[in-house]
Amino acid sequence: MSSDVETIRQGFGAWSRGDLQGALAFIDPDVEFLTSGLYPGLDPVYRGHEGFTRFFGDFRGPWEAISLELEQVVEATPQHYVAVGHFRATARDGLVVERPVGIVVTMKGGTIARMQNFASREEALEAAGLPAEGPAVKARIRAALEAWSRGDLEGSLVGLDPGVEIVTSQLFPGVAPTYHGHDGYRQFWHDFRDTWEDISFQVEHLEGDPPLIKAFGEFRARGRDGIEVGRPIAMVFDTTADTVLRMRSFASWDDARAAG
Repeated sequence: MSSDVETIRQGFGAWSRGDLQGALAFIDPDVEFLTSGLYPGLDPVYRGHEGFTRFFGDFRGPWEAISLELEQVVEATPQHYVAVGHFRATARDGLVVERPVGIVVTMKGGTIARMQNFASREEALEAAGLPAEGPAVKARIRAALEAWSRGDLEGSLVGLDPGVEIVTSQLFPGVAPTYHGHDGYRQFWHDFRDTWEDISFQVEHLEGDPPLIKAFGEFRARGRDGIEVGRPIAMVFDTTADTVLRMRSFASWDDARAAG
């Protein structure tokens, strides 16, 4: 990963956590920040650390909780990048908002010098002269599996429909055959992970396009008794263009490939 990409990820990660000073550490003092026009109450442009600090307060004020999960940072030209991801926020009245995000980022001397927000990933990629890189849901699936592997429950919910159905492989004890919705997913998370001291799922590749995407990889875990397990694992996702409606786990790659 290039140093610029790492800087972008760390800066956006700090913003997502609500760490203003942490974000400013990665931002040029003369930064120019252009908003997308999607959200009311914001200026079209904010400049410098003072302006970004004002944007931070203007934007976050209406929300109880905010997260921005970056799925990809793509280099367009030297010092110019497109950050694509998923924004999720809960308003103070309980309303939940989720939408894809596309931001064109310009770097200067190792810091973020300019950010331009767009109403969609496609617009951001087009503005940077890049083609859209396949359905958004494929990037979300990869990002969710990476979050699951590192133990980030809320991050692994990104892209899952509120009514998602989870169908398990029945390979592991203590896990129900099916779970439903985000609450069901959280229950599955605890049922499955409570047995293990450490878990990882390394995605080797994704196949297919909406409405059927298949993920193939390697599952590794260490039980609380010290026993280590490693085996191939595959999952099949029934999707829209940007949301997972159902996820099914399979005991083998062959079984997943045969699934419709």
